[in-house]
Amino acid sequence: MTKEGIYFFTLSVGEDSGGRIMKFENRTDLEDTKEYYDSMAEESTLLFSWTMAKDNILVQINGELPE
Repeated sequence: MTKEGIYFFTLSVGEDSGGRIMKFENRTDLEDTKEYYDSMAEESTLLFSWTMAKDNILVQINGELPE
């Protein structure tokens, strides 16, 4: 559903830790994707990630990163 995306790593958290920055064509696709990541966190603390949305951009970051 993303138009563009990029992965990044946060080495201070862990070698495989980081996140994604995703650009969407429309708000519905963005909200559906954000809801997917947020619902995973409700199912298991192991799947928790931080999500932030602004305009047509969604940022998803590994939950091990301190707030």
